[in-house]
Amino acid sequence: MTVAETRPRLAITGVGETAVGRLGARNSLEISACAAAAAITDAGLRACDIDGLFCSGSLVDGMFMYNARFANYLGIQPRYASMIPLGGAAFGHAVIEAGNAIEAGLCRNALVVSGDPLLSAVGSKRAINLFGSFQDADHELPYGFIMPAIYAMAARRHMRQYGTTLEQLAQVAVSARKHACANPLAQYRTPLTIDDVICAPRVATPLGIYDSSPISDGAGAFIVSSAAAALDSSPNPVFVLGVGEGHQREYSSPKRDLTLSGAAISAPKAFQEAGLKPSDVDVAEIYDCFTITLLVSLEDLGFCAKGEGGAFVEGGRIEVGGVLPVNTHGGLLSHGHPGVPAGVFHLVEGVKQLRGEVEDARRVRDCRVCLVHGNSGVLRDSVTLLLGHVSLVK
Repeated sequence: MTVAETRPRLAITGVGETAVGRLGARNSLEISACAAAAAITDAGLRACDIDGLFCSGSLVDGMFMYNARFANYLGIQPRYASMIPLGGAAFGHAVIEAGNAIEAGLCRNALVVSGDPLLSAVGSKRAINLFGSFQDADHELPYGFIMPAIYAMAARRHMRQYGTTLEQLAQVAVSARKHACANPLAQYRTPLTIDDVICAPRVATPLGIYDSSPISDGAGAFIVSSAAAALDSSPNPVFVLGVGEGHQREYSSPKRDLTLSGAAISAPKAFQEAGLKPSDVDVAEIYDCFTITLLVSLEDLGFCAKGEGGAFVEGGRIEVGGVLPVNTHGGLLSHGHPGVPAGVFHLVEGVKQLRGEVEDARRVRDCRVCLVHGNSGVLRDSVTLLLGHVSLVK
């Protein structure tokens, strides 16, 4: 493994998260503040040291000028603030945007935070309707073309084109649940079998309830600082070795190939910047709103050839101790999916793995490089990050 000779510009200096599941009667500001306070403390900073703020907003509370409301709630006065409405790709994008602001001298320590009580405040059935509002009212919604249906189309196409099986899709859910069982913050911690997944009620054929992420409450946060400042003062920094961003056509375009994601664009950029290749990655935290999402992403990120994602995940190969541990916190499929904040937990988990701060049953030993990947829309918008242990920089 050879890391690029150019020194990293950025570091993640602190992370924080709440439990995920049903957290009760708390609004998005409250649960976001819990995660933010934990991240600030973890970075060895005080609230007054935070001069950059990046929020993703809330599907539940619908507050206008959310950044201002949150800054006031947390008691900070940032010099730079921005919203990041890019779904599951938002948090990788926030790292890029925060880095640009830091390099421009607009801030020094940027807080990225997101939280929502989607399960407690909205509930599963209403949340599905809420997600339906993302679709085009004229050309998609009247035909039932909502998120589960579109991902089901991607799964059907992948199965037809490459021979992917229900058992292989189910393996993704089983492996995620195994990791979640070792994570006390995860929403679901009861083991699953492949038969459990295949025999479960269908959401949108061929995807069943365990192929789909649940509705949850939860919040996560992290701090982005310059690499130089992190080396001088951060107690346990993780460094951003490479970043890449890529965007496909909208999912309803007749020219979209639903077996191809934006990761095919973002991943090569990230690996090139880092001077690394997929075989250098010790652990991967990959957005997994549905089981098919992970299969397609593994292929487009370069861990296996197109069409081989199903075979790649078989037999526990993506579990801790396997060829490539993936979503060691349980992923969206079992750790939970609070809506807008969902992707932040992949980054938080990646940092914790690199710092060796997770439970032994899901800890990846000698972890030096972590890939974090976010997806938005339907395999459309992608941001890939490569994070590195401090030993790769010093």
